[in-house]
Amino acid sequence: MNICTCTGGLRVSIKWICPAMLVALLGACAVESPHQLRVEGDRLFVAVKVNGYATEALLDSGAEMSLIDAGLARQLSLTAVGTETARGTGGTQEVSFVENVNIEVAGIDLAGRTVAVLDLSDISKRLVGERVNMIVGRELFDSGRFFLDVEGGQFSKVEADDEPSGVRLPLTENKGIMQIPIAIEDLAAVNADFDLGNGSEMLVGRNYAESNGLLASGRVVASRAGGGIGGEVTRDLIELNSVTIANSPFQNVIAAVDASGDAQGANIGVSLLRNFAMTIDFPEKSVWMTPKDPVE
Repeated sequence: MNICTCTGGLRVSIKWICPAMLVALLGACAVESPHQLRVEGDRLFVAVKVNGYATEALLDSGAEMSLIDAGLARQLSLTAVGTETARGTGGTQEVSFVENVNIEVAGIDLAGRTVAVLDLSDISKRLVGERVNMIVGRELFDSGRFFLDVEGGQFSKVEADDEPSGVRLPLTENKGIMQIPIAIEDLAAVNADFDLGNGSEMLVGRNYAESNGLLASGRVVASRAGGGIGGEVTRDLIELNSVTIANSPFQNVIAAVDASGDAQGANIGVSLLRNFAMTIDFPEKSVWMTPKDPVE
């Protein structure tokens, strides 16, 4: 079980439309009912109801399934059964499960779901800085098409009838996590986890970094504590000359080196994804990305 939490068409015309107009046009495209995000740093929160109980949840496209804090599960008299080892970006942690949970989020009813139950107090204090009651995972994204504008604080279910604007990237699945192709410096394209639960630096797997010379002498600039579910880890930080996403280059990007045994390729989180307005469609295995700033 993977829990990754830390927890063409419009491109030519972008420079003729101001960012505010562009976001307004994209957000108006067949939005069924807009739902505001609460954005704290690079963490995304959405309003949810769990069996009718109203609270907030971290939004996490990189979580294989949704999670509920053990304290809230007790408060709602949810009976957990079974155990399994969950793997997060900080290591492993034992979880149990609650069946037949009803989740309401972003205008979607996710009825009769199984959610993982675990103590979220560590990531609440260490990474988020406030209590996390729940993490909404990819069940939500598997339910349809969504529009996300982090900077504009908008997250909405949208119709799937029309082709969205923006650069279309394929979504491919690896170990329960959807990935998009990116380019790092002048290297060949690599698949990166599309991880809205990553509120820290971009990650690159140690094996990938070593095999491509990204850990050569002088490239490590610092180290920093990180890691999500599973506990705290200390990672080397490297500076990448460029990272290109959906034809948009970003210069001098700080990335943390993920030394966990199964780390592959890269992981892109909110720090970079917030630079785009996105239409996300897991069922169609596509994401359309439009940069928030004009492209010259």
